[in-house]
Amino acid sequence: TNDALRWASDGNWIVYSKLTLQSDSSGSMDYQIWKIAPDGSKATLLVKHAGTRPYLSADDHLLAFNAQVPGPLNDRSILSAFVVQIDLGK
Repeated sequence: TNDALRWASDGNWIVYSKLTLQSDSSGSMDYQIWKIAPDGSKATLLVKHAGTRPYLSADDHLLAFNAQVPGPLNDRSILSAFVVQIDLGK
């Protein structure tokens, strides 16, 4: 499942969240944030164990997204916002 597509300011990349099956045997799902060229090539993982709704800064150097993190008692997850520095490259 791919969701929340965002274009880079130069139009050379699309950033999106992707729901994927964990590689372990737990069967759990995990969101990741990927970039891809508009022609469908060069798919690259940007943030593993990330979240949903990625947003790029105006200069495409910061990526903001939501992610679930353990609550204070580890009994419930809470939704938090994160910002990371990225380089979309070529």
